[in-house]
Amino acid sequence: MNFKTLSKKALNFVNTIKRGYAGHINAERDWTVLLIIAAIALLLSAVTNAIFFTRVYEGEPLSQSTNTNPEPKETQEISDRLKEIETIFEVRENEKDAFVDTSYPFVDPARN
Repeated sequence: MNFKTLSKKALNFVNTIKRGYAGHINAERDWTVLLIIAAIALLLSAVTNAIFFTRVYEGEPLSQSTNTNPEPKETQEISDRLKEIETIFEVRENEKDAFVDTSYPFVDPARN
């Protein structure tokens, strides 16, 4: 299908829609079409939500590509990370205590 054929089909579609309006707006028809489209969208949404709900309720994954049994992390790696975090907090606590005990000298730049 080339561009000319596609553009002709698009023009035919636009002309068909224009002929349907025939130069005036029919509010009853327009609202009816709008409400039908909204009802169809609401129905599709309710159906997909019901399908997903039943899948989850039955314990199935929503996607078949989901790995339901991930590899466990090494406990040694986790304990090493926890030790690093503990040392970071200990260093922070020591710095806070040193600051509160005023072991840091304060130099007022306005008095120099």
